[in-house]
Amino acid sequence: MDKRFLAVMRELQALVARKNGEDTLRFYHGPKHSGMVLGYVIVLAELALCSETEIEDLARAAAGHDLEQKLGPEKNEMESMRLIGGCMRRHGYSEEEIKRTTSLVPGTIVYWVDGEMHQRAENMNHLSQILADADLSALGARGDDFADMALRLMAEFAKKPISEFTKEEVIAGWKNQVKFMTGRRYLTTEAEFLFRNNFIMNLAYARRMAGM
Repeated sequence: MDKRFLAVMRELQALVARKNGEDTLRFYHGPKHSGMVLGYVIVLAELALCSETEIEDLARAAAGHDLEQKLGPEKNEMESMRLIGGCMRRHGYSEEEIKRTTSLVPGTIVYWVDGEMHQRAENMNHLSQILADADLSALGARGDDFADMALRLMAEFAKKPISEFTKEEVIAGWKNQVKFMTGRRYLTTEAEFLFRNNFIMNLAYARRMAGM
């Protein structure tokens, strides 16, 4: 692990914190989410016996994949890729190395088919699938982290803190969470192994909170 990697990671993490400070409505896409994705992407990569180079590619992509959140789906990812690339370029990475890292980010794009959530990584390589699974790690995290991140996501969608929600809005938020999780499948065997049990318990909790 060379000095360039550490410098880029510090810069990306500082940029996430700065972006979060500039946008007070980023309840979900802030340092906690980025930290969870980074932590879990490394665990998944190690379970998959990825090389050190692959782990570093995944770590950079995880740290910066949600830097932009104001432009809308796909445009957010494209701008985040540009910011990651600029950071890597400043620290002496080649264009090939930059492409290897940034090409993983589009796999986190979410879309819906017949009411079920999908990720673009379904049709991409294994490293992209590892990042996509880590991006939704909150769904299979321990119960307190799952509940916290679910509430954060509700707040970000509504553009107001949970403290301002009515009881009916909270219930509706949990119903959306159930919809988001229903039909969700992990893209890698590593994530299936790591997250499945917690995912099942978290979905049951979300159903209870939604009154279902």
